[in-house]
Amino acid sequence: MADVPPNLASAKPGDGEDYDLDTSALAALDKFRAEKAAEEAQLLRFTQSSSFASSSTASRRTKKKSAKQEKKLTPEEEAAEEAKAEAALLAEIEAIADLERLNGVAPDSSDSMLANIASRLQTDDDDAKPEGSEAGKSLDVDTFRKTFGESWQLSQFWYSSKFVHELSQLIFRLVSNQSTIPSDPDSIANLFGSARVAFLCCPTAWVGFVHEYPSLTTQSFVFEVDKRFHALSKTSFVYYNLHEPEKFPASLAASFDVIVADPPFLNVDTQSKVAQTAKMLAKPDAKFLLCTGESIAEEARRMYGEPPLEKLDLVVEHHGLANAFGIWGRI
Repeated sequence: MADVPPNLASAKPGDGEDYDLDTSALAALDKFRAEKAAEEAQLLRFTQSSSFASSSTASRRTKKKSAKQEKKLTPEEEAAEEAKAEAALLAEIEAIADLERLNGVAPDSSDSMLANIASRLQTDDDDAKPEGSEAGKSLDVDTFRKTFGESWQLSQFWYSSKFVHELSQLIFRLVSNQSTIPSDPDSIANLFGSARVAFLCCPTAWVGFVHEYPSLTTQSFVFEVDKRFHALSKTSFVYYNLHEPEKFPASLAASFDVIVADPPFLNVDTQSKVAQTAKMLAKPDAKFLLCTGESIAEEARRMYGEPPLEKLDLVVEHHGLANAFGIWGRI
């Protein structure tokens, strides 16, 4: 601290008397400030050091996680992951059912979202059903919509039951060449023959089709990235990542009579990859149905070979989607 000038130390303003200024308090204040500054500097160094250590640890963890993610799962590990996903889904369904019971919703009432849902999940582990018991047992579209939430990240928007009903009838007529659709399962199965239908990225359409025509369940396949739907069928569900358009079981190539596609994103890249998969799955004379937005339709309808797909009269209905949609086909 600098020395106090004599004229300031000996002069007191206002009364002209001489006095000595006590500088000990100022010295103590300066010492306190210096110690405080040293503490703050030490704290800053500690914080920076901790931050660096944390970021280093996080970086190592990220690298470890990335390495773990890059590790290819064995068939046993994949099966275990699928079992976990199915168990999580069933646990979620049971939790919702418990909530309904707590709120006094009767399990067999029309207000129940998940009435007897566990017994209605279509899995291939089920025992053979008695003759005539299939109708009405598979998941209907409205229950599906209430059970499975839409993922905006996956651009999931479920169809209305009305549109799925009309689409299912169109698919049946395309294969059977019949204007009148019979009501009994045997006649439906006979008219449809061994034809197979692939549903690409449109699980609502698949659910509605097998609900309307239970006898055709084993001939209908859904190709989806969302593994929740594996709980509905262990054989009809095909894991499908559109970023790997050629990656699906080889046994399914060129084996489908009707392909229904609804690419999740309205851009050329997504549309072209789904179209590539559709053409690989199709038999030479297969029928194509494309549900997509008006904004990309002119380009997308030309991705399925010649002649380009034509606009159909069906009105595509979603719940909670404002984009103008339509359906195009070569039928």
